[in-house]
Amino acid sequence: MKISKPNEEIGKLKAGTRMPGELLAEHEDGPAKIPVFRAAIELFSENDYSGTTMDEIALRAGVAKGTLFYRYGSKSKLMGKLLADGGVALAESIKQACATTSEIRQWRVVIDVLVNSVAEHPSFAKLLLAEFWRSDRPWSEEILATRTLIVDTLASYLPPNGGGLRSRATSLFGMVVFSTLESLGNSSGFNPDELVSLMENFIEFGVLSSPI
Repeated sequence: MKISKPNEEIGKLKAGTRMPGELLAEHEDGPAKIPVFRAAIELFSENDYSGTTMDEIALRAGVAKGTLFYRYGSKSKLMGKLLADGGVALAESIKQACATTSEIRQWRVVIDVLVNSVAEHPSFAKLLLAEFWRSDRPWSEEILATRTLIVDTLASYLPPNGGGLRSRATSLFGMVVFSTLESLGNSSGFNPDELVSLMENFIEFGVLSSPI
């Protein structure tokens, strides 16, 4: 059964809300790195990090291998840059969307942005989840900074009731991202509006300490 969406402001935001892939293009060297990041994400998803070479990334991205090494230095630095920039872009898209809605509705907008971001970039979402709590990687500093940025951004839009904002923000992020990825693989089809509504209702009476 489809639950009707309680927040009409979210629907108004969708047409003007930019997702991470578009925001990346606004960063320094954005247009040049978009195909590189896309190729790296696809290959890491298909073959894992260890099974992917810089040669393969360069070939799929349509750039010279020398250019790839000049820009990023190594595969591990490319991974760190990819995760860091993706995290910044996600945080920026959340901030932009929440800036145009009332404070009491902001946590609902966060869910909407997360669901649609994951739906648009599922391979990046899987990569981010896989690396999020790793501390044994060459890019561990980038992962820690990215995790801190995303969790702090989410926490800033949650109601302060009950404390534990960062813990609740972490729970929200993990649940929404995982649920979206699971729904994308559902053979019966994926309906982002329905998933957002379901997440809103569940989180309001589950993750948040008291109803809003």
